[in-house]
Amino acid sequence: MLRAIPGYSHLKCLSPSSQRTAMSAPRSSPDASLRACIQIALDVACGVRPTASLQRPTYDGQVRIHVRAYLKAHTLRGPVALQHIDVRLVPPPPVTDPFAIRILEAAEVVGTYSVSGKAKAFATRLELPEGKRQWIMRTLRLF
Repeated sequence: MLRAIPGYSHLKCLSPSSQRTAMSAPRSSPDASLRACIQIALDVACGVRPTASLQRPTYDGQVRIHVRAYLKAHTLRGPVALQHIDVRLVPPPPVTDPFAIRILEAAEVVGTYSVSGKAKAFATRLELPEGKRQWIMRTLRLF
């Protein structure tokens, strides 16, 4: 598909349409393991679960650090209800190390949740490694 280059009226850029639409298409419904991974992280951030619930293989170090900092900085506590989740599949990171575990799927997830009657938002990146059935949360930001 040809698309116009901003600022140049006669130049166009060729972009593959079939590959681009397949990567950016939102998934209709997130699977249970992805939803559970997000729910546990939000429960810990809002004080419902202990911080020990963020186990090492499932949650990256950046996620644990951010959740602990959020827990100290915010006083909002209570049960968490997920309101909306939007999942976008993205291309997995390239494999540079021949001994590294290959990532089958990667997803960027944004959504909203409510805690104590207040609506909040989150953004996260999850990866599904080869040979595993559970998503690994690489980053998490709570707003």
